[in-house]
Amino acid sequence: MIDQIFVDLDDVCNHFTMHALRYMGCDCSIHDSDFPEGIGYNIHTAHNMLKNGKDDLTLVEFFGHLGHGVWFHLPERPECQWLLETCAELVGRENVFICTKSLPQPLHYSGKIAWIYNHLPEWICGQIDITGHKYTNAREGALLIDDSEGNVDKFRATRRGNALLVPRPWNRNTHVHSSWEYTALCLGEFFNTKLEMP
Repeated sequence: MIDQIFVDLDDVCNHFTMHALRYMGCDCSIHDSDFPEGIGYNIHTAHNMLKNGKDDLTLVEFFGHLGHGVWFHLPERPECQWLLETCAELVGRENVFICTKSLPQPLHYSGKIAWIYNHLPEWICGQIDITGHKYTNAREGALLIDDSEGNVDKFRATRRGNALLVPRPWNRNTHVHSSWEYTALCLGEFFNTKLEMP
């Protein structure tokens, strides 16, 4: 029985990837569908492709250009509040956590924390796990909701953890037509219930 849920922040609760690419001068919209197909989650490769080889950057260089303001101004996903409140109804507010990775740069960390406090419900603001090793939370009663294949696969492989891969163009669920409906369906299956969406 699942009694604890860990929810990823970037690209699950907000529009990080496409916003960051736009911030870096790429000609794209905020919509995930503008992410180049077939490259997996390689944001710097997407940047270089969208800029047609001009201003090519490595991953470290790409993230080095992102400061506090990038996260602070990220658009919230329409399903964000519904997802958090639904998780809270399923396992109790005290058992829902934001679980996100922060690069070793203070401006990235502070930007994420500021975004959380400005967008998310007050009850979850003290329940934040900043870690690059999300699998350490894995166990039979824990569920990770994430858009990263690597995070999901490792969570499932560790101590029988449960994980839900939110469809995005950079993961194997890219073919899913409605990410919101798919997420609601899978989450409901974990709890043997049908979830209503607004």
